[in-house]
Amino acid sequence: MGDREAQFNLGQMYRRGEGVPRDLVQARRWYEAAAAQGFDEAQYQLGVVWETGNGVPADLLEARQWYARAARTGHERAQEALNRVETALAGGRARTVIETPDAPPAATARPNPPAAPRRQN
Repeated sequence: MGDREAQFNLGQMYRRGEGVPRDLVQARRWYEAAAAQGFDEAQYQLGVVWETGNGVPADLLEARQWYARAARTGHERAQEALNRVETALAGGRARTVIETPDAPPAATARPNPPAAPRRQN
């Protein structure tokens, strides 16, 4: 499985292009690895990814799922984001991008991205 905090940090590096080429697909994969281990900040960042459509098609239903997971841990920004997305969904904006203060600049995913490196046991 790996260290969830290290996985999250790799996601941040790929999202920002710090020390590695900027790659939103790889960022999402590392966030997913950390989120699968219950890391609330990774769950929150996945909500941001899906809400803003950075590297994926924007999907507020998917964003809501990730924000809700992080919010259940007490993550304050996730709770705020969940409220924002719930309001948008109630207004009929199920799959559109809404403005969020944490959104990185929009970028497109590469076709056929490389698989995330696997850790050898």
